[in-house]
Amino acid sequence: IFIQRAFENPWPPADSQRTLKSIICKNGNLFLGNDKLKIMLRAVTLKFTDRFDIWASVAVLALIVLTAILFPPFFNKYPEYHEQVQPGPPSITVNYQQDIRPILNRRCVVCHACYDAPCQLKFSSYEGMERGASKEPVYNASRFTPMDPTRLFIDAVSMTEWRGKGFFSVLNQSREALEEKTPDSLLLRMIEQGRNHPLPEGQKLPESVDLDINRELTCPAVDEFDEYAEKNEFGGMPYGVASLGDQEYQKLLSWARQGAPGAQIESSLSSDTRHSIQRWEALLNGEAPKQQLAARYVYEHLFLAHLYFEDREPGLYFRLVRSKTPPGQPVIEINTRHPNSSPGTDPFYYRFRPIVSTIVHKTHIIYPLSEVKLSRIEELLFVSDWDVDKLPDYKTPISSNPFVTYAAIPARARYEFLLDNARYIMMAFIRGPVCRGQVALNVIDDHFFVAFLDPDYDLSVTDPSFLESAKTLIKIPKDSASPVSLLLRWKEYFSAHRGYLEFRENAYYQQDPEGRNNVLDSIWAGNAYNSESFLTIFRHFDSASVVPGFIGEIPKKILIFDFPVLERIYYNLVVNFDVFSNVSHQLLTRLSMDYLRMEAEDITLSFLPPTARHDTRASWYVGAEAQLSLFLAHQMPAQNRGTGITYNTEDSLTEFIQKIFREFPQLRDAPDFLNRCRRGECAGSASAVSSPVESTLRRLTSITGPFVRQMPDIVYLRIRNDENRDLVFSIMRNKAHTNVAFIFGEDRRRREEDDTLTIMKGFVGSYPNFFFQIEAAQLTDFVDNLLGMKDKVDFERFAVIYGVRRSSAEFWAASDWFNAQFRIVNPKEAGLLDLNRYGNF
Repeated sequence: IFIQRAFENPWPPADSQRTLKSIICKNGNLFLGNDKLKIMLRAVTLKFTDRFDIWASVAVLALIVLTAILFPPFFNKYPEYHEQVQPGPPSITVNYQQDIRPILNRRCVVCHACYDAPCQLKFSSYEGMERGASKEPVYNASRFTPMDPTRLFIDAVSMTEWRGKGFFSVLNQSREALEEKTPDSLLLRMIEQGRNHPLPEGQKLPESVDLDINRELTCPAVDEFDEYAEKNEFGGMPYGVASLGDQEYQKLLSWARQGAPGAQIESSLSSDTRHSIQRWEALLNGEAPKQQLAARYVYEHLFLAHLYFEDREPGLYFRLVRSKTPPGQPVIEINTRHPNSSPGTDPFYYRFRPIVSTIVHKTHIIYPLSEVKLSRIEELLFVSDWDVDKLPDYKTPISSNPFVTYAAIPARARYEFLLDNARYIMMAFIRGPVCRGQVALNVIDDHFFVAFLDPDYDLSVTDPSFLESAKTLIKIPKDSASPVSLLLRWKEYFSAHRGYLEFRENAYYQQDPEGRNNVLDSIWAGNAYNSESFLTIFRHFDSASVVPGFIGEIPKKILIFDFPVLERIYYNLVVNFDVFSNVSHQLLTRLSMDYLRMEAEDITLSFLPPTARHDTRASWYVGAEAQLSLFLAHQMPAQNRGTGITYNTEDSLTEFIQKIFREFPQLRDAPDFLNRCRRGECAGSASAVSSPVESTLRRLTSITGPFVRQMPDIVYLRIRNDENRDLVFSIMRNKAHTNVAFIFGEDRRRREEDDTLTIMKGFVGSYPNFFFQIEAAQLTDFVDNLLGMKDKVDFERFAVIYGVRRSSAEFWAASDWFNAQFRIVNPKEAGLLDLNRYGNF
């Protein structure tokens, strides 16, 4: 019976295998390839796992162990137990660029890129693989002292330097290893471990496979791998997902056995591209003090950008860097912690450095360059009517405050530069290094709109004395603070914030006591250089996205930024933020963002009737009034000023947003009927008649219900039509909160019953939590079943029918398709999607 059941049932679960292997192999020195033992192990483990006839299972297990001890020759066909890959085809010759790099991009880079690459191991470039891995994580919320920066291509240039920073080899390309043809590389061991211990196909992963992005990583070196493998059966690569295909595996295996040879990528530039670069570098490297200060301002706002020329080679991107070498010579990048830190050398030069790493979406913050853009920036900052006699230095109190550093540049020029590039500026701090993890992101709501104050109505632009008086009140964290001094530093920022709020309110009241300037005309409508003047922010729990337009249902909040708020947020979260600093610095950055968000909320409230402001604000901070008074001490703004807008309903905030929809053509002409077609709003509108697909999906949007609570934060839905017309939709879960006033305790401030879904055609986000793939004929059933979900069990059943689990045989094909489709529908903004947040359902 045991033998019969063994052959009729699959190999038992991993936990049972591991337990039996450790018991038997230690006592009998057994080899699990032995057929007789395998049969008995299958049968016994099956009985043991099913918890059926337990005494019979224990009796047979005892018999096996006793036989192994008393009669070792019965089992000792092999001298000792080894789990190793079975012999395969002989090694084949592979080419890194043609055969290996595409595999690494599709299977490794999707998890190993950017600062959050596990063990800092980056497969996005050969230089990253040569550098190897580190045991020290970049994101470490418990770090009391700053760590040395470890930016690839910047903070070290040789393997000796990287080894000195604690990085160890994963390739093992030593001469001795290659001569003996036994390169015992960590990469080889990892892919063999993954091959030898595949996940149960199509099943939910066992709890032993930890997928939390904040999990403690082991990061073993090659001499520590045996112990790692024993403790982490499913710890091979690719981690926590389906195994590699046979051809992929054999190519990687052959490549690793050959010493993992590779090549650094050299960018080949056309003469037209070189000419364009020369034009930009000439502008940025002028010798006059005015040109130097303007160039410094441009650099500090574009250092994070992936620059590209709109009419040049597609897919070619650059970084703007400071170099020790002038144009015409190879770039030698100056490595400083911040872009506003002293370069330490004089002279230095602003240079364009090609990006040779694989493009991943989470860091792909694009900035287009053209002759029109060049002329616009030159006109705004380099030739406009202003001058400077002495350049500001790079000392922290000055360099960390842009209103001091760039006081000589007219505020209108600086603000218009930001508005020309509003979405890029927002993406820089929404998707930059600061925005990683739940604590970093819970400073914002899950879904809200963003607009900007028109320069003609912004006192910091129209009144030269405003910023001159306010700049000393502005404090922006930069340097790390010790835990001991944290409270003192926080008090300093807190006092400065209160002082600035009082100053701003008094200035606006004196200039416009009736609030006549708080009209729709004072909201920036865009210009010839940027029509994306309205934006939507989505938070996906531990990441976030910014998209053009007002997308989704009318949210509970719209933030309006003026020049001081927008510039301070950028410097707080991008320029002054140090991902390698300590927890105190990061905490101060987070607290400062709280103040800046509330300041933008104040500007929004000033457009509402004075009698509605208190209640509107209270609806944003339910249950937090006492804490706000104590913790934030953020007084209600604009109590005395009125508004120039006439309201006809009690829900003035919703009415205000609806007025914006109707006032501005870019919103009026592009209504979001997929998410805002409730209660007959779009009845009778010809443009509301969408495709049958969108009409069906509309049933899911902007409504509450138990089904919403089961959904991940962001999923991609593929709807197959015919071979060339497959559709992609992003489905975002908008999680409701009583308030976003505090760093910790988010779970206690959740209002799950108010959660909703927003659906957008195309791709939103960098970290999909799940893939759904359905045929067009299944769409109605898909929506019906989704609406009927009540709990997690329902969702897991739903995922089995329509979804792609991490262990599914279709997982990699689905991942490849979504990445390829992203490049088709949005080639400029597309980059590899990151799978580190993919769920286990």
